[in-house]
Amino acid sequence: MWSAGRYAPVPGGVIITTRGFAEKNADACAKFWRGMRASALELIKEDPNKILDRAEKKYDISANKDRAFRVAAIKAYNEMMLAQGEANVMRNVPEIWTKSADLMAKAGIAKVANVDALWTNKFADAKS
Repeated sequence: MWSAGRYAPVPGGVIITTRGFAEKNADACAKFWRGMRASALELIKEDPNKILDRAEKKYDISANKDRAFRVAAIKAYNEMMLAQGEANVMRNVPEIWTKSADLMAKAGIAKVANVDALWTNKFADAKS
């Protein structure tokens, strides 16, 4: 694992829903976002060994079985989640979306007409 953001800033994990669902269920979407963020922050702050123990009890992890590798992978993932600072964990950072779209255009992959239409912090900013 390595941070692509260091070399090619790109949005990280993405949660996708339809606009129709989000409009009809804004409160549920905001609650879901808060729950996901709380989990992400717990992953960052908790001892990776404890996180791994919890995951291994519930799930059959088929990746590399070496515990040291798994702990190192959790630490690397946590570093990537913190790439834009703890305040931006689970938030869209507009500059990253813009840089990503610029890189895709320069590479001839895609031209994004309106980058801002691709993301929102509406649910992150919701008060209830």
